[in-house]
Amino acid sequence: MRRPIKLQTKAHCYCDANIQAIAKSLVCDVPKEFKCRFVEEVRALFQKGTMTWFTYTDPTPSQKSVAEAVIKNPAIAEKCRVNLFNGAKEFEAFLKNISDPSQLSNKMLLELYQDYCTKYRELYLWGEPIAILVKDHLAEYLLQKIKIKEDLNLLVSPNYTSFTKREEMELLDIAIKIKNDSTVKNKLIKEHTKKWGWMPYDYGVTTWNEKHFLNELKKIKYPEEEINPDDIPF
Repeated sequence: MRRPIKLQTKAHCYCDANIQAIAKSLVCDVPKEFKCRFVEEVRALFQKGTMTWFTYTDPTPSQKSVAEAVIKNPAIAEKCRVNLFNGAKEFEAFLKNISDPSQLSNKMLLELYQDYCTKYRELYLWGEPIAILVKDHLAEYLLQKIKIKEDLNLLVSPNYTSFTKREEMELLDIAIKIKNDSTVKNKLIKEHTKKWGWMPYDYGVTTWNEKHFLNELKKIKYPEEEINPDDIPF
């Protein structure tokens, strides 16, 4: 009897188009692009809004071979980065142009669903798979080359401000403004929620509301001391 191997667990997930597109990408697209069989099949188990990916093939050999390929040829990772960022803009434009589903016929809805699955699958290939394939073995390789752990943290840090850091800094800025003028609190939190409420969204439909950000705001005691001028993205 084959033993299942757990690949990943995600909270707030639902059996939707994204899951099907990801499964097809991992099984069919990854071997063509990265010249390796990552997994021969995947299974998704859903329990109370949590999804767990399983496979029956050991992904370790493929992960090691792709990591070695990326180390020898960093252009592979750069290709993924460029295709992901460019593809994301095209995918966003596609989403913005979707008509009101309630006004579409069943045939049009099916065509839209199929188009969405295709575009999401094409974009997904350039994002998560390369990270899944190389992260563990690349970290091992770097640890062999770098003696000081702090140097490794610096090396793997992005040269741009992440969206999580931008949200954090902007909330600190709101805390400072509210200390000076409490009447702007509701307005600023409403704007902040509209801008950053999407952050927990993954394969499911979870978003943050104003209550979430108000609770986060309460945790900030000394915003002037926590904020770093070098990190302010505005």
